Amino acid sequence: MTTDTQSAKTYFVDVIRPKLKILPSLPLALWVIFFIAVPLIFTVAYSFQTYGYYVVDLPWTLENYRGLFDTTAYYEMFLKTVIVSFIISIVGMLIATPMAYYLSRIASKRLGVALLLITVIPLWMNIVVRNYAWISMTIKGGVMDKLHQAVGLNYGSWLFHIELVTVVGILLFVPISLLVLYGSMGSISQEIEEASMDLGNSRIKTFFKTIFPLSASAYQTAFLLTFMPSLAMYVTPKLLGGTDGMLLASVLMPVVKSSLNFAKGGAIVIPIMVLLLVVTFLLRRGINIENVYRAGVGSNIARATNRKNPWLLIYCLIVIGITYIPVVSLVFFSFDANPLAMLPLMGPSWVWYQDMLNSTGLLNALKATVLVGLETAGIAVAVSAPAAYAVTRFKFMGRGLIIFMSLLPMLIPEFITGMAIMLMLDAFGARLSLHTIAVGHVTLAIPFVFLTILAQQYGFDRHIEEASQDLGSTPLAGFFKVTLPQMMPAIIAAGFLAITVSFNDYVVSFLLTGTDTTFPVFIFGLLKSGVSPTVNAAGSLLLGAVVLLLIIGLIRPWKYLTIIPKKYRTIPGMDRFSS
Repeated sequence: MTTDTQSAKTYFVDVIRPKLKILPSLPLALWVIFFIAVPLIFTVAYSFQTYGYYVVDLPWTLENYRGLFDTTAYYEMFLKTVIVSFIISIVGMLIATPMAYYLSRIASKRLGVALLLITVIPLWMNIVVRNYAWISMTIKGGVMDKLHQAVGLNYGSWLFHIELVTVVGILLFVPISLLVLYGSMGSISQEIEEASMDLGNSRIKTFFKTIFPLSASAYQTAFLLTFMPSLAMYVTPKLLGGTDGMLLASVLMPVVKSSLNFAKGGAIVIPIMVLLLVVTFLLRRGINIENVYRAGVGSNIARATNRKNPWLLIYCLIVIGITYIPVVSLVFFSFDANPLAMLPLMGPSWVWYQDMLNSTGLLNALKATVLVGLETAGIAVAVSAPAAYAVTRFKFMGRGLIIFMSLLPMLIPEFITGMAIMLMLDAFGARLSLHTIAVGHVTLAIPFVFLTILAQQYGFDRHIEEASQDLGSTPLAGFFKVTLPQMMPAIIAAGFLAITVSFNDYVVSFLLTGTDTTFPVFIFGLLKSGVSPTVNAAGSLLLGAVVLLLIIGLIRPWKYLTIIPKKYRTIPGMDRFSS
């Protein structure tokens, strides 16, 4: 009997227990399967079906694809979208490279982090508001036109040209490239660079012989993270491009949302999905997002405090200045009485803020957005935190697949994600509401929440856990009394990031919205009738909220949550780890 008990115990420890290590990752895996993989299967299936009046019916057919490829319009639109996306990604990385090098390796830690945070603040602003800020800058009679007239030029309107869409797209995605390159370059040992310079290489030659090759994985990752979302840009071409600046998503949105022609929409999307698979396959060996974020945990170790480069500092300030010109213009005109939000000024006024506060529709949209954001944060953290904990603590079969699944929503353009979920919900007869929007937003937020907690876990001091177990704590008690309190800062930060992702999204919100409207969808509707100074006021308040959240993040009041409460100090000797 004793032998049988020991055999069963040995079997559990050797066979069953290792397999149980994957359990914390299952919620994330199931979410990605149900809201990424299954919807994409529905999208492919719909593309081969016949379109009826708001329905798709059998038999399956290739007619949707024949309709696309019978004319050159789709070829031209597809090619233009790919070219614009490629330019946005490559130029964005070129702009971000000197900034990443200076901020991670030359600037002081305080200056580098400060400039990095300032650069990425616009990422947290609503995408509709960020694009709207360029309208008053570029229309005829706007700031850019006035500047040209001041120097004797008469360019007229910059608006509704593909060049403006490309430039704004580059500026929108530069912070993403900067974040990836900053983490990678900062993790490269300073001794490697110094050894190259000791051999007679100039600083530029040293960069191309050492820093650039060692950051190759980061460049491929940055390209992937900017090329894929830019393929499905909708808001920027719609607001700023006009007919000349239309891209593929501009054509696809009316087909799916307005006409409800899911069959044709699926056929339009499939070539994009094939292109994404090809690009991912070609770059698969060089891309390792996990290592990029792991490097970012200790990215300041290579900083050379004895080096100065004022020219790179000036370059960084110029790029930041160009990025912030429309943001400053947005805030500036929100306090001016001119209803066209352009020069000449008509005097200071609070009227647009009063209109905003008196707008029932806008306030209801803000309320709905907050509710969706909170729901998104709660679910995304609950799904992602256990998975991030498991992949950093355990070695189990399928660990690499879990990491890939957690990053998959980041690699798929949000338009495809939103449309695929919409098709699946339609197939099941589900009613669109704020909860369906939250489902889409959770799917978008999972990679960011997962990576935030993952980075914290890679930098976690495991000796604290080991000490608690040495002092008699069980692994479960040690998790709740030691590990979880240490994880709380990252969990809270990930929650804020999930809210930001939710608040920033327009495309998925529009596709999955029902009778209730979120803030981005409401604002986009206002802009269909032209420039609205009320949007300036709302955008300025949003910017203020972002800055406030940033200040809270820098102060980090939740850091005290890492202190183990006295009532939990049931493990003898653990008091010394509580401060």
